[in-house]
Amino acid sequence: MSNCWRGGYTRGMAIVPTKRSPWWILVFLTVAAALAAGVVGVGWKNSGKPPELNTLLSIVGVCAGLSAALTLPGALGARATFVCGTLGLLIGLFQMLSVAFTGSHDGMADLAAVLSFLMFGAIGVVVGALIDLVIWAARRRRG
Repeated sequence: MSNCWRGGYTRGMAIVPTKRSPWWILVFLTVAAALAAGVVGVGWKNSGKPPELNTLLSIVGVCAGLSAALTLPGALGARATFVCGTLGLLIGLFQMLSVAFTGSHDGMADLAAVLSFLMFGAIGVVVGALIDLVIWAARRRRG
């Protein structure tokens, strides 16, 4: 029987691991890989050639940092911050991909797409943090 049926997860976020679960390592690697693949795909589409090794390592490092900044609060119990922040980054990534495949290829369009990627991620983190604060305050008030 899975852990979600035994009450190991809260109802609303059954797919997100519980606080301090070892599954957060897999979540970290998955989010980092998805972000890095998307950013490399956008760059490859815009330039027409694969990135050089040092550029690829920089992209992987930045995406791993973003993933760590999201999974650490999630692993410590701020699961809404993780979910909303990750959704924000994924929305920004899809927006960046849509600009790369259908939009203008001017220098300013690429810059605007990168900034919107980061902006959507930041909005997601703020919304998730507010949700986690409201949940924390409600639990503290009850108990």
